[in-house]
Formats: sequence, C-alpha cells, structure tokens
Amino acid sequence: MMRSLLVVFAIIILFQGCRKSGSDLEIDMTKLEIRTIWSASNYLAFTDIIKFHDNWYCVFREGTGHSTNDGKLRVLVSADAVHWTTDTILVIPGSDLRDPKFLIGLDDELLINAGAKNTKLDNLIWHYDSSVHKWGNAVFTDVSDDWLWSIRRNGQVLYSIAYGFNPARTSSEMSLYSARKPTFPKFQLVRRNIAGKGCPTEASFLFKYNDTMMIFARRDCDDRKTWLGISQFPYDSIAWSSFNIILESPSIINIAGSIYVAGRTYDPTIRTSLYKLDEAEKKLVKLTDLPSEKDTGYPGLFYHNNKLYISYYTRVKSGQYAIYLCSYKITG
Repeated sequence: MMRSLLVVFAIIILFQGCRKSGSDLEIDMTKLEIRTIWSASNYLAFTDIIKFHDNWYCVFREGTGHSTNDGKLRVLVSADAVHWTTDTILVIPGSDLRDPKFLIGLDDELLINAGAKNTKLDNLIWHYDSSVHKWGNAVFTDVSDDWLWSIRRNGQVLYSIAYGFNPARTSSEMSLYSARKPTFPKFQLVRRNIAGKGCPTEASFLFKYNDTMMIFARRDCDDRKTWLGISQFPYDSIAWSSFNIILESPSIINIAGSIYVAGRTYDPTIRTSLYKLDEAEKKLVKLTDLPSEKDTGYPGLFYHNNKLYISYYTRVKSGQYAIYLCSYKITG
C-alpha cells in the first residue's frame, strides 16, 4: 500500500514539474524567421493566417489602392509555411472586399469572413469544402449596418464584435452579435453600444479558459489610446480600461495563458509591432518592432509547434507592397 502511494505521489510531482504556465513560456526574440510570401506593385493589405488540417492558409486584400472599389481577396496555401501558391481569388463584382479573417465554424469547418463595401456594407462568409478542396460562393449574413470585423467561436456559439463606421470618425458604435446552429450565418444582436463614447472601431477578442472575454479595441477619436475590455458570461457588461499606446488593427492570441498582441503602432514611427500583455498592471509591454515601413499592419497570429507565426503587410522601399510571414520560437 505504501509503495502504491509513493508511486502515485511521484507521478503527481513529475506531472506538476512538466506543466508549463504562461509565465514560464517566453518568445525567443533572437529566433526570428521572416520571409516574403507575396509581393506586387498593386496594394496589398489586411492579412490573416491559419493552419487547417495539413495545410497553411494566408488571406489578404489586393487592389489598386487602399480604399478602391476593386478589392479582392487572395488566398495562399502552403504545406510547410515556406513555399506558397495561390489557392483561390475571391471577388464580388462592384464591391471592395476588406479585412478578411479565418475562423473555425460550428461544424469545425474552415471559413473566411470579410466586409464588402459598395453603396452599403455587407458581411460575407466563404466556406471551404475539404472534400473537394475548394472555396464555395459567398454567403451573405443578415447584418449590413454593422461591420462584423472579427468573429470568434466559444463552444457552440460564434460571437462577433462589430462596429458601425462613420467616415467622419467623430463617432462610432460597437455592438456584440452571436450566431448558433442551425440559423448561422444569421447573427443576432446581443447588445448594442458596448463601449460608449470614444470612437471604438476594429476590435480583436478571445475567450480565456473560464469563458472570460478579453477585447482589444482601436479608437479613432479623442486620445485614440487603445482600450482593453473584460467581460464575463453572459457578456451583458464590459469593464473598459485604457492602454498607454495607440494600437491599430489589433490581433491577439492566448499562448498557454500569456496574451500577445500585434498591430500598427506609432512609437515613434509607424510600425507593425508585437507586445505582451501584463494582465496585473493592464499594460502592454513591447517585445519588438517587426520589419516594416510606414504603410503596414493588419497582422494575423497563429501558434503551432512552439512557434508564433505572424502575417502582416508592409510597403517596401521599392514602392511595392509585400506580405510578410515571420515566426518566433516559444521557449520554456
């Protein structure tokens, strides 16, 4: 009996010694790998990246300019995150497709959501059919007055933090939507005006292990400092605080309890930068500036095999635009 108890205690101690908390894991800033996975003379922007089944996918917008009505989405595919080819190009004639993002749907399928701007704003969903390795036609959601800028899954519910954009940038309203089977891709309004004043727009969010929703929100008026929002289920109230920096096009990820965020910053020049959240102090600690020029940002983040992958766009010195993919080793 005593021997059995000793074996059990030994197993427990060994297990606890092998566990890694978020504070034990660190990004090795010396282990940077970076490559250009696409470049062109036309305008490239607004990226995201994901690994789904055996392949990597990267999506971004390309057009003749930043806000032209010819924006289309190019989807790249790779087996090793090194060699990339075009998987498909998504087009809606007469519409400017913007800010595409990957998500895993309620049936564990790969989806892309994006906004389509013409005389109004439409929110679209594309479904990837793994059986034939093709993307389907765009499906319109029933939301057209708010931009479903980011969508995240929590259990069997898809949530979106959306904003109604005012071109004058003197006001905007942020709202929370949700979708469930079998009515998806229809979204229901959960709560309107979840952030009050301050012109909140682009928001990246995630769910922690206890269903806590964590939100990083860009702001386009007042002091423009980025907001941190914390909310508990059923997300009927959100506690907001302000960071000490301006972070646009935020993208956040949870790696073993540590929260990392990348986006476009002005510190002091325009760069795409990577930060780590100090949750206790509610502040962002800069880790590095990624190689980038003045027109840059809109990163996508993905964690796989002890590496953090970051896709983003930048204008390069030749005047062309490029999609960069960099990766950092996570140690600990």
